[in-house]
Amino acid sequence: MEEILFSKQLVPSIICGLLCFISAVSSIDFSSAKYVQKGGKFILACEVTGLGVHLWYKDGKPIVPNSVNKFHLESDSPSYSHEKSNYFTIMRLLVDDADSIHTGEYKCNSDGLYSQRVVVVTENMIETNEDYPGMGKILIPGEPLVLQCNTSECPHCTVVWFKDGKQILSIPNQLEIHEKNNSLTIEHSSYNDSGVYVCAIDRKQLDVALNATIVVQSKIKLEKFDASSVVVEGSPLEIFCNAKGAPMPFIKWFIGEQEIFDVDERVKILEHDGLKRGKLYIEEANFDDRNHYTCEAYNQLDSVNTTVFIRIKGRLAALWPFLGICAEVAILCSIIFVYERRKSMNQCDEPETDLPSDNKHRDQKRTGQDVRQRK
Repeated sequence: MEEILFSKQLVPSIICGLLCFISAVSSIDFSSAKYVQKGGKFILACEVTGLGVHLWYKDGKPIVPNSVNKFHLESDSPSYSHEKSNYFTIMRLLVDDADSIHTGEYKCNSDGLYSQRVVVVTENMIETNEDYPGMGKILIPGEPLVLQCNTSECPHCTVVWFKDGKQILSIPNQLEIHEKNNSLTIEHSSYNDSGVYVCAIDRKQLDVALNATIVVQSKIKLEKFDASSVVVEGSPLEIFCNAKGAPMPFIKWFIGEQEIFDVDERVKILEHDGLKRGKLYIEEANFDDRNHYTCEAYNQLDSVNTTVFIRIKGRLAALWPFLGICAEVAILCSIIFVYERRKSMNQCDEPETDLPSDNKHRDQKRTGQDVRQRK
């Protein structure tokens, strides 16, 4: 990218004409710095009056072009201005391969009133708040996620945020973009907030395209299996590996110590809940399937596993306890029936006992009366 920068000394009208002739730049702000990307090109041009030798100055020192500083000087032949009754010359300072040594304050006259500051920016001028350089940011679901891009070489620059190629805008009470420190905050993060974030210098403030990437990832959350489980012989055996993480975890299955692949005839590894290889399936389990089953989930950041011991129960295994219970109930009912029947029979065979005392007294009175009447 070629950057053309100008300064002026005497004749504003002539300068305007030169701007229109030499470059497509419509306006120049001499009070602000001009940014050039490292490796790019830029040209400084200005008008000086009078005849003689004119020099360019950088940070107050005259520039002497050589193979180290990579400066090149050009100038037009002096021209006479009838308006000012003097000669003027257009001087140019060219740099084809900008580097950090070219950052500084430039003048085309040591005592000139106007100068131009040039800042050569590098691709890594944006400093991110990655947990580990080049490793991105670790997301913890439920906790705030804060991303920041510091523009050290351009302290007044603001950035524009993108996620997975789409620009991000603030969402009240959910996502906030702070221009003061070029940060992005998600108050209650989730696995969906993982992805590739890019902070780019606003092109309205910087002519060069600079950005930085922050990859947001999360460790794996794996739902643990029960210690053991029972499957009836001939029934389907299904085990689900519920793992979440960013990037999406890869899954491995083990029966005992042996890893299971998709080519196995009996054991099928299927997709589950959007997770490839998230389900282990055996259509008809048999006693040989009694074993430890392990699901291992892993990605670039993490690796976790969980194991369940599968017991195989015979088809009729549940029938024998049921028959035993039925037999116990039948025996108990028989005992109760016999007992009640015998008790009822004994009550029927018992002789009549003495009458109650009241009836006995009545009978005695009647007998006495009968005896008295006979007399």
